[in-house]
Amino acid sequence: MRFDSALGLESRRGPLATTGKILIYGLMVVVFTGPLVGLLMSAFNKTLDPTSFSLWPDEFTLENFIQAKDKNVYLYLLNSFIVVGFGLLLQMLVSVFAAYSLARKKFRGMTFVMLLMLTTMMLPEEIIAIPSPSSSPTCRCCTSTSSARTPA
Repeated sequence: MRFDSALGLESRRGPLATTGKILIYGLMVVVFTGPLVGLLMSAFNKTLDPTSFSLWPDEFTLENFIQAKDKNVYLYLLNSFIVVGFGLLLQMLVSVFAAYSLARKKFRGMTFVMLLMLTTMMLPEEIIAIPSPSSSPTCRCCTSTSSARTPA
């Protein structure tokens, strides 16, 4: 059984291809884990200036975590986990039923429903959740009125 990667790198063989794969995969690991490692190291750093960044802190401290406990940050974090967890469960439940109905049942308009689901998946959630000002009947900032502004 052959497995092909998303980059199509499995079809390439030889020492040069192996070196290229190692370099590409290593670069991907650094790009995706670099910000997380930097954030983790800055959490243990005592420096107050966020612009002075180092991968290894001069002196380790837990003072940042103590201050976060004093300001109830962990309660806010728990609240975020609860909201995201229930949202994820609801999304998975709806997605399972939608996937079953689109895969097993044939009905008129099935391609339109599938296209509608794919287009909403491609849009960021913020665009879907926040209404545009021009669609709001009470917002007058984007609509033209008879009293135009006059230059000062």
